[in-house]
Amino acid sequence: MDSMNVTDTSNAVVRRPVDTLLLALTAVTVAMTVVQFALAGLGTFGEVHDKKIKDSYFSAHQSVGMIIGLLTLLVLIAALVARRSRRSVIMSVVLFVLAGPVQPFLGSLGADKAAWVGMLHAVNGIAILGLAGNLLGQTLTRRQPPPTEAA
Repeated sequence: MDSMNVTDTSNAVVRRPVDTLLLALTAVTVAMTVVQFALAGLGTFGEVHDKKIKDSYFSAHQSVGMIIGLLTLLVLIAALVARRSRRSVIMSVVLFVLAGPVQPFLGSLGADKAAWVGMLHAVNGIAILGLAGNLLGQTLTRRQPPPTEAA
């Protein structure tokens, strides 16, 4: 029985820094996704006011998108190492797939071929923000100590 407690304690000690890392990564991902929407608006309205399309308007948007894709990969790795719940791992996988390969593909296709695909790029961005926010909420909830029972 003691060896089981030692194992459980050792897992808790190992998980605590990973949980903190997961919390930080998801918080930064949420913040960067909000910035991403602002940059998309800046690019769009910059084009409207200048009456011409400039790649420079969207270069920051593309760069931040690449950072978000990398962050979601790190979130996935941290979720796998933390082994907190199956749901968290599945959400991390979906988050990475949406932000990693899917989002740049939709953005590129929407800019080069079909504007309606660009609409899907925006909707996918909302899904990324929602998933990252949900994962952040789950991580925050798990870090709170369990409620104590009143005597």
